Amino acid sequence: MNKFISILLLLVISSCNYKFVVNKDRVYNSRSGYLLFLNRQKFFFPSKNIEGNNFFSDRKKRPGYIISFDKEEDVLYHVAEKYVVDYNYNGEDSSVLIRDTIKVLPVTIGSLPYKLKGKRGKGVLTIKYVDKLLNLEYYNTNNEAVWSVSPLLSQDINEASHYYDQ
Repeated sequence: MNKFISILLLLVISSCNYKFVVNKDRVYNSRSGYLLFLNRQKFFFPSKNIEGNNFFSDRKKRPGYIISFDKEEDVLYHVAEKYVVDYNYNGEDSSVLIRDTIKVLPVTIGSLPYKLKGKRGKGVLTIKYVDKLLNLEYYNTNNEAVWSVSPLLSQDINEASHYYDQ
């Protein structure tokens, strides 16, 4: 009888979805959003239902975060759409809006979370684009091990494939 229960338990465990067996902190996550390049710093702002590069008209409900990856960075930077904006540079005593460029690309990001020791600090990017001021909140510490970043829109995928043909 004891052997039967052991075999039954093994069958139940092996037929379970791996998310029930694996610690939730080690489950691969895939989500869509906007990758923003500012002075070669990479920010990811999660967003659902991306149909085009609507970064400036899409409402950012959740804060973004700084991400770090090297693979395919040059291709994604090349494919991303360039915008001329006024970026808020903070000095010791004052802040000033200075004309700068950013690059934005809708992407799908695949990552594994990892636990942080200590608190995540928040920062704010202040960008003025076409007389509209955007305050974008982000976490200044990365809480994910980024495995993959790939373009989301078909035209960006095609342009990325042509990048290697040059």
